[in-house]
Amino acid sequence: MSQSAFTVGSSFAASSRAPFLVGSKNSTFFCPLNSQEQRQSVPVVFEIQATSASPNLAPEIKLQTIQKFQRSPSDTGSAEVQVALLSSRITYMTEHLKAHPKDFASRRGLYKMVASRKSQLRFLKTVDFDSYAVLLKKLSLKPV
Repeated sequence: MSQSAFTVGSSFAASSRAPFLVGSKNSTFFCPLNSQEQRQSVPVVFEIQATSASPNLAPEIKLQTIQKFQRSPSDTGSAEVQVALLSSRITYMTEHLKAHPKDFASRRGLYKMVASRKSQLRFLKTVDFDSYAVLLKKLSLKPV
């Protein structure tokens, strides 16, 4: 049986070549080389990166959205602001899923955000129909 570079065993550990990990912060791969010159001459063929999307918006986008939809200068948690923030996060997550179609964990998060926004819109519709209608126009959403 031939010995590959990924096999860990006593015969490999006893050899003169010491294995080490090569890569940057986001990518790491196994490379059994002897000298620093050989290590530097190895090209990085692939990179492993985390594909999960950040659930939070950038602070400046969040602040702009809050300022655009708030009822008063101190308002940060009204239903209108929450729906607008959820819409921004949904838009970001939709773009992320276009680039990473197999990211099922993020897809589940997207479904939860859509359900939460729908619930908030239903609440707003029963409490204040006028602000509900204005919010739908501003966000270009279909009625719930």
